[in-house]
Amino acid sequence: MAVLCLIDTDEVERIFRALDWLRFAFTNVDEHPYEARLVSMATAFEILLDIPDEQKAEHFSKLLNALLPPNSLPVTSRLVDRGKKGKKKVEDNQVGWWCRHLYELRSKIVHGDKVQRTDYFTNGVDDLKIALYLFVECIWGMLKRLGSVTDSDGLSFWFRAGTWIDILQLPHSAFY
Repeated sequence: MAVLCLIDTDEVERIFRALDWLRFAFTNVDEHPYEARLVSMATAFEILLDIPDEQKAEHFSKLLNALLPPNSLPVTSRLVDRGKKGKKKVEDNQVGWWCRHLYELRSKIVHGDKVQRTDYFTNGVDDLKIALYLFVECIWGMLKRLGSVTDSDGLSFWFRAGTWIDILQLPHSAFY
């Protein structure tokens, strides 16, 4: 990461700004409740990935998936409620569905909608923890794009990614 201090690009600036918000997401003080931590995490992703203002959940999924190593994750379809625009058939992979879930959760919190305690978990694991794992994958993907890590560093993917792959119940064989 120290090498990034020498690189003057918008992408590097976003990495450092996003890390500030990541810090807020993992601050364990009474003045920073869980809901605020989740919103801080979503904000960190918005900054890191440069998510546009429209169709945020869709862009979140697309941008995060683009930073993951090549994979053949299966795609499924769901009807997604678009408010006044009605429902739309959407296709995504399991990582993308998790991204959409996190962003929907963030929106419910920000707009004051009721959120159940169980909504904060995926497959029994705290979504904030899953978000941290995927945030790290985004950073690695960006470092690779910037030329700061090499393909040989891809071996480290299996050391760090096994946990989130298992949590999201993804097939390890989908990643090559």
